[in-house]
Amino acid sequence: MIFKPSDKQRALLFLDKMIERRKPFKIEPITETKTLSQNSYLWLVFTHIAFETGNTKEDIYQYYLKKFPTFKEIEINGEIHQVQITLSKFDLMQCKVFIDNVTIDARQEGFDVPDPEDKKAVEMYNYYKQIGQL
Repeated sequence: MIFKPSDKQRALLFLDKMIERRKPFKIEPITETKTLSQNSYLWLVFTHIAFETGNTKEDIYQYYLKKFPTFKEIEINGEIHQVQITLSKFDLMQCKVFIDNVTIDARQEGFDVPDPEDKKAVEMYNYYKQIGQL
């Protein structure tokens, strides 16, 4: 079951029932997903670099996943292992760090990557959308 912070009493009752019945249970936080604006901005950056280099945005995405890998821990037979995750599995903080790494690297490589709040980012987005790249 999933409980929100406002459901604390209900969650405690559920927990008590599981303990009384001697049933195993797992408690873990649910990570927040990234926002659409983060996702849109990141794909704009991939699209821009792809357009400038003659590659596909998917290739640029794969390039940056390899360059800045993100991992999560999994447990198998009592051992902890690290597995690489993709953008769709990033939480908000992982996505923010990934965006920062990508934009810093792209700028160092000479690509004109605006900040997401800049008017130029909106203009770029509209341009690439108009030509069917987004």
